[in-house]
Amino acid sequence: MPHSVNGTTNDPNKDDKKQIREKKERHTLINADGERLFCKYWVNEIANFTPKGLVFIAHGYAEHCLRYTQLAHTLIKQQLYPFSHDHVGHGQSEGEEVNVLHFDYFARDIIQHINMVKSKFPGIPVFIIGHSMGGCIALRISLKRPDLISKMVLIGPCVIPFKEVNNFCVRSLVKFLGAFFPDFPIFVKVNENMLTWNEQQIALIKTDPLTYHGFMKAGFIKTFIEALSDLQVNLPKINCPMLILHGQEDIIVPPEHSKILHEKASSQDKTLKIYPELRHQLHAEKEPDGDAIRQEIVQWLITPTK
Repeated sequence: MPHSVNGTTNDPNKDDKKQIREKKERHTLINADGERLFCKYWVNEIANFTPKGLVFIAHGYAEHCLRYTQLAHTLIKQQLYPFSHDHVGHGQSEGEEVNVLHFDYFARDIIQHINMVKSKFPGIPVFIIGHSMGGCIALRISLKRPDLISKMVLIGPCVIPFKEVNNFCVRSLVKFLGAFFPDFPIFVKVNENMLTWNEQQIALIKTDPLTYHGFMKAGFIKTFIEALSDLQVNLPKINCPMLILHGQEDIIVPPEHSKILHEKASSQDKTLKIYPELRHQLHAEKEPDGDAIRQEIVQWLITPTK
C-alpha cells in the first residue's frame, strides 16, 4: 500500500485523478514504498533510436512531467532521450498529494528510474534537467551519486531556505506543525500568474486537473526546509558540470538562489545565465524566448564539457 505522511491516504481529488489515469497510456514505476509513479517516455520506438544522452527531467512542486513536452521534443531533435515521471504525490503518481515524509524520497525514485533506463542503453551518458524544486532534487542526486550524472541543467532552482521561513520562530512553528500536523495547510501557495509571461501557459496551468492549486502543507514545508538547509551547507561538494538559468523577474524563486549556487559549487564547468525581464518557467516562456532557451539547453548538453 502507498505510504502517506500521516498514515492514511488523504487525496480529495483521488477519484478524478484515477479517471484521468485510466484514459491515458500507462507506464509506471513502483518505488521502494510500493507506490506507482506515472512515467513518461517521449521516444516510442526504443529499438530505432540511438541516443547521444539520456535526459531525466525533474519537474517542480505542484506540477507534473507532461508540462515538459515542448522541451522533450527539442531534446529528441538532437538525438537525446528524454524521460521523466511525476514525483510521488504529484500529477498521476500515487502518494499523499504534495506531501512526503522525507524530501530525498524524490531523489531516491529518480535514481531508481535512471538506473532502469540506463540498463537499456549501456554506456550512454546521463543528464538531468531540474526546474525549481526539481533543481534542488537534481543537486541532491549529484551529492548522493556523483558518478551517476554527467551534466545538469538547472532552471530557476531552489537552493537555499526561503527568507520567509529563515528565522527561528517561523522555523520552529513549521517544524512543530510538520511533525505533528503534516496535513495542516500553511497559507502559502504558488502564484500561478507569476510563473511566466506566456498567458496561454498560465491559462493551461490554472485549468490543469493534474496541477495542485491548493496551499502548501506543513509536512512538505518542513522536509523541504530541511533539505534546502542541508544543501546550502554542502554546495561546495558539488562538482558536476552545470548550466544554471534564471529569470531576473522570478519572484517564485529569486535569482539569488542561482547566484549562490554558481558561487559555491566546486564544478569546473559551470555557467550562470540570468535572463532580464523573464520569470520562473523559462522553458515555457512566451515566444521567441521560450524556444531560444530550449535550444540553448540542448546545445549546452550536446557540447563537450570544458
